[in-house]
Amino acid sequence: VPGDASNNPWVERGPNNIGGRTRVVLFDPNDATHKRVFAGGVSGGLWVNNDITDANSSWQQVGVSKNLAVTCITVDPNNSQIMYISTGESYTNDNGVGNGVWKSIDGGNSWVNVFNDAGSSINDRVFFINTILAWNNPTTNKTEVFVGIGGSYYSNSGQDTGENKIGLYKSINEGADWSKLVLDTPNLTSYEPNDLEIDANNTIWLGTENNNFFHGGGTILKSTDGINFTVAHTISNGQRT
Repeated sequence: VPGDASNNPWVERGPNNIGGRTRVVLFDPNDATHKRVFAGGVSGGLWVNNDITDANSSWQQVGVSKNLAVTCITVDPNNSQIMYISTGESYTNDNGVGNGVWKSIDGGNSWVNVFNDAGSSINDRVFFINTILAWNNPTTNKTEVFVGIGGSYYSNSGQDTGENKIGLYKSINEGADWSKLVLDTPNLTSYEPNDLEIDANNTIWLGTENNNFFHGGGTILKSTDGINFTVAHTISNGQRT
């Protein structure tokens, strides 16, 4: 049964004629009419619709290549004109490859790549970002941006991809520089972030998935300072949380 009631059905609003999955939608916080919506496609591209209430309103590609897997979006809590999107996902066998983090300073109209660590080895490149979060640090009252980088293992070739980049990264200067946080599993390999959220008390919560070594899945961590994360709960035999 579509929707949650007979008088409130789900109605398709696009994007039209685009296959694959839409992993993120965002109502534009700068639109006073609450009609402008962004959508990111794992199969490719960032799209925008200027009137989501109009079934005839078309979706337009904006900012990044339509072949680039767009997986997450976040807005600077101190400046809604600043937005970040992350690219690539490591969930499926036909992994959607990305090239890091993109940033907009004009409310999503134009985008520039601000984090794409293209190392010399295939294991040193940022291909898959599973989650992104802009958080206001209550001590400094400044925005910090977190990204969760994943890796992939291709069993038919025995090849790890992005293995050396797996983990949680942070920028405290609007994406100009990024540093990796020390966040290791009991097996001394990096946790692979799957989802980042903020609760009503401004605490950061982090869900994980198994990394390339099949470590760390099913773990929920939290942080109040954006530096130190502690394990809040572990799901036995959990893989992706």
